[in-house]
Amino acid sequence: KEGRAQDAADHFKRTRELYPAFLPAALLEADAASRSKQLDRAVALVLDVAPHFDPGKATRDVMGLLWSGDQGPALPKVVEGLRAALAAQPANPHLHAHLAMALFQSSKEEEARRAVILAERSGLAGRDGWPAALVFEVFRIKNPLGETEPPPGGDGR
Repeated sequence: KEGRAQDAADHFKRTRELYPAFLPAALLEADAASRSKQLDRAVALVLDVAPHFDPGKATRDVMGLLWSGDQGPALPKVVEGLRAALAAQPANPHLHAHLAMALFQSSKEEEARRAVILAERSGLAGRDGWPAALVFEVFRIKNPLGETEPPPGGDGR
């Protein structure tokens, strides 16, 4: 059910001002911005958190909104921004992982697979010696741990 997305976006923006490192507020603000047709703001928020955290379910949901937006897909802007960020930080595993997720959401699976391999080689970690859940997702392999995102307390949200 759609609520008052603009009001929610304003509240999450204020939360981010008070607690800038609080990832859930950034993703909730990006979600609300997407729903209130502020796609450039949503893209900027995703790009803001991408260098610092592994992508998880909430990131995937926001990227889904950006891909299916009724104003035209905004996910290509995310891909473009992530590629620009990777030019400056080529060894950042979080950026590679976000790029893999964005490409996968855009149905560019071969590119997504290359990006997730680079994420893993750059330090994207899984759990208990297993690759990150995103690796299984992008390669469409059933995750033996049954996880679809990093465990609670990990970086991804």
